[in-house]
Amino acid sequence: MRAATAIIAAMLSVTLAGCFEGPPGPKGDKGDKGDKGEPGIAGTLGQKGDSGAPGPKGEPGTPGTALLKAAGSDCADDEIMVSAYCAAAAGNSLQMSPTLIGERGARCGDTPAGVHAVVFCIKR
Repeated sequence: MRAATAIIAAMLSVTLAGCFEGPPGPKGDKGDKGDKGEPGIAGTLGQKGDSGAPGPKGEPGTPGTALLKAAGSDCADDEIMVSAYCAAAAGNSLQMSPTLIGERGARCGDTPAGVHAVVFCIKR
C-alpha cells in the first residue's frame, strides 16, 4: 500500500507541475485603436450656483439727443422738427405727405376727419 501511495503522489506532483505558469515573457507591441463606444447616459442637471458680487459702477455715458414726439403738429420753441408724417384714424385709407410749416411744424392739408400730422422734434 505504501508503494501505491508513493506512485500516486509522484504522479500528482508531475501532473500539478504543468499547471503553474513560468516567468512572464517580454512586453508585446501596442495594438490597434478600438472602435468608438456608444454614448453614455446624460447626467442630471446640477443645482443653481450663488449669484456673484455686483460689478463696479460704470462711467457716465455721453449725453444723447432726445427725440420727442410732439403732442400736436408743432415743435416747442427750443426744438427743431426732424420728421413728420400724416396719420389716419383706424379704417381710413391715407396716402399723403405733410406740408412742412417752417422748421417746427407740419400740416396735412385738406384732409378728411381723423387725419392729422405727427411731428418728431429734437432739442436745439
